[in-house]
Amino acid sequence: MYICVCMSLVVSYLMVHTFIRIISYQLLITQYKKK
Repeated sequence: MYICVCMSLVVSYLMVHTFIRIISYQLLITQYKKK
């Protein structure tokens, strides 16, 4: 049971982390294109 909870937490954390990285990357590209 605890292993399942831990795995779900890790998966959700990774998903959020990658999502934030993608968003920041897109923002950087748009800022770079504006210049």
